[in-house]
Amino acid sequence: MDSLIDFILTTLKHPAFHASILASTVAIVGIKKTRQSARDKNSIDFETVYKTNPQLVAAWKLALPIMINSTSSELENISDHFETEKNEAITTILNTWERAANGIFHNIYDGNFLYKTYGTTVLKLYVSLYPFIRKRQSSNHRFYLQLTKLYLCWRIRRQLENKEKVREELQAIYKVLEKKY
Repeated sequence: MDSLIDFILTTLKHPAFHASILASTVAIVGIKKTRQSARDKNSIDFETVYKTNPQLVAAWKLALPIMINSTSSELENISDHFETEKNEAITTILNTWERAANGIFHNIYDGNFLYKTYGTTVLKLYVSLYPFIRKRQSSNHRFYLQLTKLYLCWRIRRQLENKEKVREELQAIYKVLEKKY
């Protein structure tokens, strides 16, 4: 036991020990900052593409009046007709946000940045297109699963920010998702 204590004390007194601790600390901080910088860059790239992609801009032009004026049954009907312009426009927008949600949940994008920039957009998009999403999920529950999780996280977060009452079970789910994602 004395030899172990002597070894530890000798190691602590050695100048290389302190240098290696300092170098390790600098490396860890550097790696964390590089990862955050990459997430920031990816988020800004997403924002740029989201605003300038001609296919997405055209999809929004077609989908926005549908989202505002369509009933639940009309949205479900659009969901059933895959080859229509309306369906393709809505699918393009939802697929973009499904990919973004995957990016957020895999730390490719900065979820806080995108929430601050697009939180209201995603919340309103999901609510207005829920009948379309629900119809798709009835044939395959995995359709728009990540987008649904993103909506849930952001909706609860918004309710908490607005000091609105959130059901206890949703708060528990949010705490788990917040820690994981």
